[in-house]
Amino acid sequence: MDPAGNVFVADYGNNALKEILAVNGTIPASPTVQTVVTGMEVGYVAVDGSGNVYFTAFDCPVMEILAINGSIPSSPTIVTLGGGFSQPTGIAVDNGGNVYFTDNIQNTVSEIHAVNGSVPSSPSITTLNSGFNIPLGLAVDAGGNVFVADYGNQRVAKLDIADPPSLTFASTAVGATSTHSPQTVTVENIGNATLTFPIPSTGYNPSIAPNFALSNYGGCPLVSANSSGPGHWRPAQPAN
Repeated sequence: MDPAGNVFVADYGNNALKEILAVNGTIPASPTVQTVVTGMEVGYVAVDGSGNVYFTAFDCPVMEILAINGSIPSSPTIVTLGGGFSQPTGIAVDNGGNVYFTDNIQNTVSEIHAVNGSVPSSPSITTLNSGFNIPLGLAVDAGGNVFVADYGNQRVAKLDIADPPSLTFASTAVGATSTHSPQTVTVENIGNATLTFPIPSTGYNPSIAPNFALSNYGGCPLVSANSSGPGHWRPAQPAN
C-alpha cells in the first residue's frame, strides 16, 4: 500500500502487477483496478514512503517503478536495480529507502543501498546473510531489523541490523582490569534509521573513525582523562 491508500497486487498467474485505486484514501466497494506492469511473472511487491513501487519477477532483476508526486502514472518509468541475482523473491523497503530482497536460489538476503532516501542508478548492493534454505518473504521493522521467512528451515529468522550490541564482562575486583577487556564495538550508520549516541559521562575521548566528527555543541567539554563533564559527538555525515 502506498501513502495515498492505493493497493498494489502481484498477480503472478496473469504475469502482471496491478493497482487497486483508492478514493480519498479509502478503497471503495467497487474499486478501479489498473495494470501497472504486464508480461512479467511478478512475485512480490513493496512500496516506499514516496510512493515508488519495488517488485521482483522470477528470473529477473529487482525492479523499481518511479512515482510522480507520490503516485504511479499510467505510463510509468521502470528501472532495474542491479543484476546478477538468481531468483529474487521477497522484497521490502525501510524508512531510509534501502531495499531488501531474498534470493531463493542463492539462499541469501541482500540490501540495495539508498543515498539520501533514494536508490541511485548504480546502487551499492550488500549480501547481509546467507545460509538460508529457500528464503521467501521478508519484512523490515521500524528500527530497520529484517525478518525473513526461511521456508526450507521452517522458521522466521531475524537479522539484527539496527539493535545495538551488548557487552559482557567478567566479575572483576575494584582496581583490577577485567579479563574481558578491552572490547571493541563498531557502529555503522547504514541509513535506515537515525544514528544517535548517548552523551558520555565519564571516560576518555572516543576514537573517531572517518566520516564521523566530534561536536562541541553548546560548549560542552570533551570527556578526557582529567574531566568528567558531558561530551557530545555525532556523525558528520551518514555512511552508506
